[in-house]
Amino acid sequence: MYLTDIRSNLGAAGESKTGFLRSAGGRNVLAFGFVSLFTDISSEMVVAVLPLFLTTSLGFGILGFAAFEGFYQTASAAFRLAGGRVADRSADPKKISAWGYGLSTLTRAGLFLSTFVGQTLALPFLLLDRVGKGIRVAPRDTIISRSVDDTKLATAFGVHRTLDTTGALLGPIAAFAILALTPKAFDSVFLVSTMAGIIGFSILILVVKNPKEVTQKDSSSTEEEQVSLWQAINQPLVLRLALLSGVLAVTTIGDPLIYLYIFETADMDPAWFPLLYAGTAITFVLTAVPIGIISDRVGFVKVFLFGQILLAPLYLWLSGSQLGSVSILCVLGILGIYYACTDGVLAALGSAISKPNNRGTTLGAISMCIALAKFASALVFGFAWSQTQNPEVVLRWYAAAVVIATIVGAIGLKNLLTHRAGAEELADVS
Repeated sequence: MYLTDIRSNLGAAGESKTGFLRSAGGRNVLAFGFVSLFTDISSEMVVAVLPLFLTTSLGFGILGFAAFEGFYQTASAAFRLAGGRVADRSADPKKISAWGYGLSTLTRAGLFLSTFVGQTLALPFLLLDRVGKGIRVAPRDTIISRSVDDTKLATAFGVHRTLDTTGALLGPIAAFAILALTPKAFDSVFLVSTMAGIIGFSILILVVKNPKEVTQKDSSSTEEEQVSLWQAINQPLVLRLALLSGVLAVTTIGDPLIYLYIFETADMDPAWFPLLYAGTAITFVLTAVPIGIISDRVGFVKVFLFGQILLAPLYLWLSGSQLGSVSILCVLGILGIYYACTDGVLAALGSAISKPNNRGTTLGAISMCIALAKFASALVFGFAWSQTQNPEVVLRWYAAAVVIATIVGAIGLKNLLTHRAGAEELADVS
């Protein structure tokens, strides 16, 4: 009964990708995918040069950069839960998402202007960009998850994440091209980033639609739909998934810190630095949809845990090998597969265990826990690196922590799905 229920609710994709995209919900997911594509071109152009910008132009050290990276992610986390809650209670989650996308686009223009007025003014704009992301993520995922049936959740998120990460691939390549032609031309990077953001925002306003079940909401909502914020979060399965996600996330090292380690260890030309982001993104683009379809068939948890455990050999490889071109490409490839296994799959799992009217709140709570955990991880890694001056040892510590956290996650997530199946059986009997 358990396996049948899980495969039915989280199970096999019955349509081909072509059939999926022919449906109205599939087209809406595709449209949002193009919004994210252009937005990620915009944001990843900035993200791909951010470590160099902060360490070379503003003089940040490793610990200072790690602390900023933590705050950078936390600024997003602080608004993710609020964005999801507002989306759940609103008949127009598209509007909430648009505020987030619009704010992020405006911050790109602010970054461009800061290069003429004073580069330190870029810092508040960078943090505001994460606020915009925090506002938009949960409403976006709510629209995607409610545009399709539950049996197509992983496929929907896989399609969206593929386009999203295509932008994450093109953004660093564009940044590389600009810096290769004009070294340290951060103003040009920020200008092109602003233009890409405007295109993405325009597609959101003109093409994306709210799912019908959202637009048909009215003032006659049931008492269940009007639960408080704490009641929406205080669900055993939601709390367990959020906690387990945080435990797993605290053992991960942020990409920018990994890329800085590669940059320093391999003595890389600064102009090539953005291509580290592109290498990870291209692997994600090639694997996200296939892995999403596989997870629909074999289960979210197995795929998620497989992706998580990949970090242990990755950190060991980084700590013990000479980082030549082949080693760097392998590291970037493993990172891309890790994200393909965990990013969209986690959003699909969070959607599957939550009630439709509280889905945005659930996704926001999970995202907030992950971001806060990564904040702590960034501080610990940056502090340990700066104090020991031996990042190889720190990487081995993290590899051991990944193994322990994955074992804990496997036990916790198995119990989570068992309890979910049992709750559904009781609901059927009643």
